[in-house]
Amino acid sequence: MQNKRILKLFILTLLFLVQSSAYSMIILNLGIIYKKALDAGEGHILVSEVHEIKRLENGEKFLISMKNGVGVEFKAFFVQNLNDFGPSPLIALTGNIYNSRGNIIKSINQNDFTIKLNTEKELVFDDKTGQEVLIRIAPSLN
Repeated sequence: MQNKRILKLFILTLLFLVQSSAYSMIILNLGIIYKKALDAGEGHILVSEVHEIKRLENGEKFLISMKNGVGVEFKAFFVQNLNDFGPSPLIALTGNIYNSRGNIIKSINQNDFTIKLNTEKELVFDDKTGQEVLIRIAPSLN
């Protein structure tokens, strides 16, 4: 009787550990740098930046915006490969990047942007009016 109780407890503990190890969170270290040319003749540039660390579940959306309206709205998820066990080493992002007027500079789909875990990738977008948005993303696992 005692052995059955210990065996059940052992199996439940093992199932709990397997389930919790299969569930991973995506940690995104994200930086947005906005540059605006004030006077092209004199070389004056206004620079604003924001940095955040987001802890996301697979497929969760998030929005980061600056006071001036520049921002990103992304959805982060693992790119699954049938040969991988556990979480994938690739993260894909989909979403939109907005300029200071709230207009979409760029829409990103899964095929446009994938990044390996523990690496940093940089995206630069120019809307041809002297405004530039630079995004740095570095994903890791929790």
